[in-house]
Amino acid sequence: MKLNKQSVLYGTLALTGVNLISQLVGFVYRIALSRLIGAEGMGLYQLVFPVYSVAMSLTVSGLAVCVSRLSAEYTALENGAAVKKLVKVALYVFPALLLPLSGAVLLFSDLISTELLGDARTQAGIILLLPCILLTGYENIHKNYFYGVKNIRPPAISELTEQFVRMAAVLSLLYFLRPDHGEAVVAFIVLGMIICEFFSASLLRFFYKRSTMRKPSTGRAPNTPVLAEKMVRIALPVMLTSLLGTLLGSANAILIPARLAASGLTHQQALSSFGVLFGMTLQLLGLPYAFMSALALIMMPRLAESNALKQTKSLRLRISKTLRATSLFILPLTVLLAFFGPGLTVFLFQEPDAGNHFLLLCIGMGAGCFQQITGSILNAIGKQSRAAANFFAGGIIQLAFTYYLTALPDVRLEGYAWACLIGTLITLLLNWGCLKNTVGSERM
Repeated sequence: MKLNKQSVLYGTLALTGVNLISQLVGFVYRIALSRLIGAEGMGLYQLVFPVYSVAMSLTVSGLAVCVSRLSAEYTALENGAAVKKLVKVALYVFPALLLPLSGAVLLFSDLISTELLGDARTQAGIILLLPCILLTGYENIHKNYFYGVKNIRPPAISELTEQFVRMAAVLSLLYFLRPDHGEAVVAFIVLGMIICEFFSASLLRFFYKRSTMRKPSTGRAPNTPVLAEKMVRIALPVMLTSLLGTLLGSANAILIPARLAASGLTHQQALSSFGVLFGMTLQLLGLPYAFMSALALIMMPRLAESNALKQTKSLRLRISKTLRATSLFILPLTVLLAFFGPGLTVFLFQEPDAGNHFLLLCIGMGAGCFQQITGSILNAIGKQSRAAANFFAGGIIQLAFTYYLTALPDVRLEGYAWACLIGTLITLLLNWGCLKNTVGSERM
């Protein structure tokens, strides 16, 4: 049977394959990286990411979802001129958002590294993140345009090549230049990221130019103020959700080492434990998100299309299929990872503590996949504000449990696993309730 290239099944399978390869390459990259820089180096590397994630959340996260959703809606309405204008406006808005943020980071980089992140060795990496963020933002806007118009080939090619370029660039810099202190290690890793993001952003820009040259500008583009208002309504709640998630992750990155130290560990022991958990243990649990990300990216334009055309029956059916596909993939995989994951993680990273608390983290991963897909559905059908509120409620609860439990000498990182599971389940239940109230329970 020949698969239709525009079908959900084809798109999901193709993107899942790309994401799995990307995740596996990233997994190999993490293993090689951990061997080169050690647990403490991995901990320092993880400390830098809060700045990167916060900047991405504030500048491009909402714009990316907005471009994907509105591209799908305008394409369904056969308005090619509006799609082109949408991308053009997004490409102007993004650097305007990034510029003041970059100034603040440059001005307060010393304060951020020493006081906020708790380690001065992260300062050079923080400054080098700024060009990396600029390139990543342009890449994501173009990538989500292609998802919106249901053309997955350009972002798939970009995603695969990006992983190989990043691995080659970072590992080569570390291997041949042999940095002898933590600050240089972090700086070289970020420099390698800049190289790969430049390559990916340039490639996607080329694909976008070629794509738009072949398509006539049918329809009429909306006025810029009208389009901007519509973009803000979509992007702002998504940005707040992403920012909250980033702040929670950043809070964990800052909070967990400090709370582990409060439990009786030295600063070096706490940083190493944090590096093992986030740089090693959680990496294998990231593999299922290859499918979830693909499914969300493929379904969001289709759900937005049904919603824009007021096709309630089609919307319900597509939501039902999305949830069913999630169950069929995630539930068996969670069981497999629970049994084989701990030993496999220890074997791959050659770190005896890498498999600790794996069962709890695995259950949390399964719940997190359902949370992610229900949140994506809410974003697609215009309920992004409710998705943001639900995520906020679960996130605050998770952070409170993390703060209390990780400082207990007999609990420590197991407390983080429990906190993640509890917060995720609360968000999932809230999302599910909102979905039932919005589209009804028929066929769901």
